[in-house]
Amino acid sequence: MNATALPDKAPDDTITITLKRSEAGRLGEGMADLLCWCRGYMAGRPEHDAYSPMGVEETRTVRLAILDALNSGRTRGMPF
Repeated sequence: MNATALPDKAPDDTITITLKRSEAGRLGEGMADLLCWCRGYMAGRPEHDAYSPMGVEETRTVRLAILDALNSGRTRGMPF
């Protein structure tokens, strides 16, 4: 998923969500917290338990797209 390259006309099967940079940052941070919680939840479950929270991979994919979009306009790398 590449959120930085926007064609002149979006294909019919895509959507565009417009957020303020600060809102996108908060959304990405919230998703990171949720993903950490899910990982902790899974760590506490018995090994043979097949149940896990739904949407973890989808949340991770959307979070990475948000981070890609947030970082696309920056000339410096990450601070670490």
